[in-house]
Amino acid sequence: KSFGGGKLGLGKGDADRYIAILKSERMLTSVIEKFDLTNVYDITSYPREKTIKELLSNVDMEIQDEGNLDVCVYDTDPKRAAAIANYFVEQLNKINTEINVQNAKANREFVEQRYQKNLDDIRIAEDEFRTFQIKNGVIAVPQQVEASIKSGAELMGQLALKEIEQGVLSRTMSSESPQLKIIQVEISELKKKLEEMRSGIGDDSSTMKIFLPLNRTPQLATDYLRLFRNLEIQNKILQFITPVYEQAKVEEKRSTPSVVILDYASVAERKSKPKISLFALLSFVVSFLISLFIVFFVEMMKKMRSINPNLFDNTLSNARADWFGLRSSKRKI
Repeated sequence: KSFGGGKLGLGKGDADRYIAILKSERMLTSVIEKFDLTNVYDITSYPREKTIKELLSNVDMEIQDEGNLDVCVYDTDPKRAAAIANYFVEQLNKINTEINVQNAKANREFVEQRYQKNLDDIRIAEDEFRTFQIKNGVIAVPQQVEASIKSGAELMGQLALKEIEQGVLSRTMSSESPQLKIIQVEISELKKKLEEMRSGIGDDSSTMKIFLPLNRTPQLATDYLRLFRNLEIQNKILQFITPVYEQAKVEEKRSTPSVVILDYASVAERKSKPKISLFALLSFVVSFLISLFIVFFVEMMKKMRSINPNLFDNTLSNARADWFGLRSSKRKI
């Protein structure tokens, strides 16, 4: 038989996967159908099973020290051997590309599900944040808290000054003094405003406010930060997953051949097997040994006959009985 061989360049860790693909039933069935090997091998009974076994016996796959994979095919027709070897490589590239595309598709579907979930989570977070802002009439709690504290401090400073001024005037003026009454009204309004800032009484909760109720500020700040943090997390996830999703879509569409072919199979110039010269030599050696044994046996029997005729006759008689079931008798007169 002649053989055709192809050499593939492998990436690290690809050898086992490539050999598994080459020996898969899908691959072998495709090769058998392509080259009608059932008829080529003249198989009549159990054609599928026996043809696969015969094909595998005529294919050698070997990983070289350099990491390359050699695919050798033996056949009585050297052209067919080369064609089968090249077809093996062609189908390997096709099947391996399909597997890569399937893996890329599964990866894209997984990333897409996570991407869509992230979009849903962002919408929910945005709705919750907007509802919180409308319900509590706030825009940005940290800045509003700072403004509320500053405003409250200014009002408390003004109140302290007015109370001092009231104390001074009450010592020098009568209680019916118009100036004293004005200061008392101002003090009353300042206290009212501070109470509104503390409790939020008198504010319309449906409108946005610059100043937050001081007694609710800790809870509002906690809720605001929690919602804002959740929204920021979802946005960070979106920034990360969007390029991953786009890359997954590109990988799914890409069908670049993944097997590097170093050498295509060529038509063999001489037979690879059977080794006629080796068989001839083995036949000669075996024949020589058998002939030598026969010669020694014949010489031994001749010596036995000349030295001990009775022993020769008994040995010959037993041999005939054992081999042919014959018995002989001899009488001396």
